Amino acid sequence: MTPDGRLASPLLTRVLSALIAAIFVAGVGGLFVIDSDEGNLPLGEPADTNLGLGDDDEFDYEPGESFPAPGDSTSTSAPQSGITGGTGSSVPGPAPGPGTGQPGSPTPTTAKPGGSSGATTTTAAPRPQTASSGVGPTASASEAGIYSIQPDGKGLYRVVRGGTAFPNWSPDGNRIAFAVPTSNPRFMITDSDGGTISTLALGQIGSPPVFSPDSQRVVFSLGSGSSFDLHSVSVTGGGLQRLTTQGDVSGVTYASNGAIAYLSGGDVWTVAADGGGARVLVDSERAYRAVTFSPDGGRIAWYAADKVWTANSDGSGPRPVADTEGRVLEWNDISWAPDGTRLAFRSGTGGANRVRVVGFDGSGNRVAADDAQTPHWSPAGNRLALFTAGDIRTNGDREAHLELADPDRATFRQRVLDDSPGTLQTSGPRYSRDGGRLVFSTGGADRGGPNPPSA
Repeated sequence: MTPDGRLASPLLTRVLSALIAAIFVAGVGGLFVIDSDEGNLPLGEPADTNLGLGDDDEFDYEPGESFPAPGDSTSTSAPQSGITGGTGSSVPGPAPGPGTGQPGSPTPTTAKPGGSSGATTTTAAPRPQTASSGVGPTASASEAGIYSIQPDGKGLYRVVRGGTAFPNWSPDGNRIAFAVPTSNPRFMITDSDGGTISTLALGQIGSPPVFSPDSQRVVFSLGSGSSFDLHSVSVTGGGLQRLTTQGDVSGVTYASNGAIAYLSGGDVWTVAADGGGARVLVDSERAYRAVTFSPDGGRIAWYAADKVWTANSDGSGPRPVADTEGRVLEWNDISWAPDGTRLAFRSGTGGANRVRVVGFDGSGNRVAADDAQTPHWSPAGNRLALFTAGDIRTNGDREAHLELADPDRATFRQRVLDDSPGTLQTSGPRYSRDGGRLVFSTGGADRGGPNPPSA
């Protein structure tokens, strides 16, 4: 081959290589372009987005930083309005510790922090995580995030870092669903140890998420603009489905027998898991946000017109059982005792909150804890987990203490955790099914949802 031929071959190779590289870069870049029309998708229609926790600045706040006001834009990685489905893609957490198995996978030797359902299940300590992830065992809950802890105050563990709200265990204890009530609101899901995390749906928060009895789907009220409706999605992030069309759904509960009830138009409604057969369950008055089935699904309790009401699960026998003393109840303000005979709820006037316990028929109304809110009954039925208010901080917030109370002795109080951020920024606590751990969140804020019915 001539000298000219030896030179021409490398030159041609360089040109072809550059051309191939340019085509590859253009193709990869196209994967990250989000269609500007995506926010206008019909309700329940999944969007082709891949939103990961690692790409969102909202989860990277340092202690003491303020959170964006509603409407502020802090991320361009997803639409800022409208309802879209999650992709089900996961953001992996740190590498699993020795003997823990892969994130999200069952392991025969070590339970995840949430534990599993069943009388013989015990909750093992969470697995170690790398310090750089912000997830894992920690000595303080002063930074915004989702945490779990043993009822005896040991084993504090940060599951998710950042401004979050309304964490809820799956019945099998393997997952935690939660809301992200920041300027780019969404519903998300994580393994109970924070190993993987993914987006379920993008949209404004209209209620906390609740799991189906088989732990395979999550249901919540999701909003677009001023319209909020009930939606269901697989725990893998697929199949987002709108179940209602009323536009003012403010609360939802999923019974252990598969029944779904929600609040709309001031009434209590029911709907099938596939969205069929929506009908009024109880013709109520000003029903709003707080609604929950008893553990066996035999009864339902809700808040309406400044009172706590109960009825049979078929809607028969509705009755007011307690006065909230002027307090407008929120989503986590009513909790059933495990045997379904009593419930705990928040009440109080002005700035004074208290937790009261009352029978499902209105009998035995008594104060269980003063200066307390968001009660949740232990599976054993002998304790109420709740947040109490502490000292006022320099910024005006009040410290929040995670405590246990005895439902029958208002004088009993057991401190679980001291250093949560202000009480207005806390959600939970919620017991795992086996009672081995509590989950709660700090640093979140209520994003609104539908307004209370006026009549």
